[in-house]
Amino acid sequence: MPAPRTSALVKDPDGQMVELLVAPDEPAAIYGQIEIGLTVSNIDVSRKFYREFVGLEELPPVDDPAFHTQRYPYRHGPTIINLRSFGPGIPADTGSGGIQYVVTSAAAVDALAKARQVVIAQPLSTLANFQFMSVWLDDPDGITNYFAQTAISSKQRPADK
Repeated sequence: MPAPRTSALVKDPDGQMVELLVAPDEPAAIYGQIEIGLTVSNIDVSRKFYREFVGLEELPPVDDPAFHTQRYPYRHGPTIINLRSFGPGIPADTGSGGIQYVVTSAAAVDALAKARQVVIAQPLSTLANFQFMSVWLDDPDGITNYFAQTAISSKQRPADK
């Protein structure tokens, strides 16, 4: 049985809380993983957005003793996005970060966002003289989800994602 995990909460230079985790005797894959924590105002609406619109794999909820709440993890490869809610009335943190996805078709993301009435923060655009296209969307709390199509990603087949 692996040694128990321990963690500490510290503030980064912008004053945002960061959880540092020590996970001795864990499989090597755990050390290549990154987790992002988002505080959301309506956990059900946000869970639906990340599960159904973004298409992330929903993992079972986890009790989170560091934050005294439950977190709802969503995975894509080695990245996990944790949603937490501390109840209604807490202001959304829309200015300290965002999430970037590299996709095969930013135009397809844009069309889906329009069809599902997702807020488009910055419309579909290209970067002059580059094979680059992007669209910036807001999650239900206004947290930026930035979808970028590059020359390499546009050549990938959907099964390669």
